[in-house]
Amino acid sequence: MTQTTSETWCARMQAKLMAAIDAAWALIEASDDPAVLRKARDRVKACGELAANVRKIAAMSGQRKPAPRTPG
Repeated sequence: MTQTTSETWCARMQAKLMAAIDAAWALIEASDDPAVLRKARDRVKACGELAANVRKIAAMSGQRKPAPRTPG
């Protein structure tokens, strides 16, 4: 994966996950049913965990810094 594609992939995944979180929060705000609330909270938690992994993957596949030169 190149630098540009990994950044694009990360941005797209983050946008999709944020949309899913927004939809889950809308369900939480609109319902008093404990089953709906539990499912929405689980979905928000899963999206948050996925977002953290996406950021880690993007960081690992990012631009590599050259190794520091030792004087001598």
